[in-house]
Amino acid sequence: MSKKKIKIIGHRGYPLKAPENTLASFDKAVQFGADAIEFDLHISSDGRLVIHHDYALGHPDNGEGNIFQTSFSEINKVDAGKWFNQNFVGERIPTPEQIFERYGDRIEYEIELKGTTLEFITKIIEVVKKFNFVHKVEFTSPHMFLLAKLKQKYPAFKTGVFFQRYPDWMNQEQGEKIITDTLSILPADVAHIPTAILNQNLVNKIHEQAKFVHAADCNDKESIAKIAKLGCDQFSTNNVELAISSVK
Repeated sequence: MSKKKIKIIGHRGYPLKAPENTLASFDKAVQFGADAIEFDLHISSDGRLVIHHDYALGHPDNGEGNIFQTSFSEINKVDAGKWFNQNFVGERIPTPEQIFERYGDRIEYEIELKGTTLEFITKIIEVVKKFNFVHKVEFTSPHMFLLAKLKQKYPAFKTGVFFQRYPDWMNQEQGEKIITDTLSILPADVAHIPTAILNQNLVNKIHEQAKFVHAADCNDKESIAKIAKLGCDQFSTNNVELAISSVK
């Protein structure tokens, strides 16, 4: 029986090699062999989609102000690379159109939705459909209501829901029940689980629901070995080279 291939997702590109969420970072992730890249998406004050982690400019870049209150022309002036080192001076905040045009269908895309409006959802769906990438994209979001609405309106799209480490008062059985019950109700396809709380029982239960298991932020050999042994389907990493060498 052939070994199951785990999808390796470059978290914000390859942030150990280049400034996160920039073309330089995504180039590095693709160059070193990531199967997919992850990026965070917002909408500007004039309705343009832009890639940036925080809701406000200024970290890690030289901009300022909330993204949703800033025009695209102003966002396009921000230097998103100088903070990393002088080799990346002038790196700009990219758009999803630039990303799709640059890498095409060679890779897959995990898009974390940070916007909170129907206009925002409609715009990114239109872009994905324009490139015919319906089956190349997974949408995630910290806003669970947004994912539910997206899946309701566009059921063909893959969605992934985030879960967090259990609070101190919650035991493992309680936490796993909440995760599996949530997945049975929410129309999501992928469960994004912190590596620390993953175990064989939880992975099996999620797979029994015909859902995929995503191990979050695997940045060392030990965590990658653990999730590979558990049979996880995909994982995100800041270290693409280490990830690839660890799953060979």
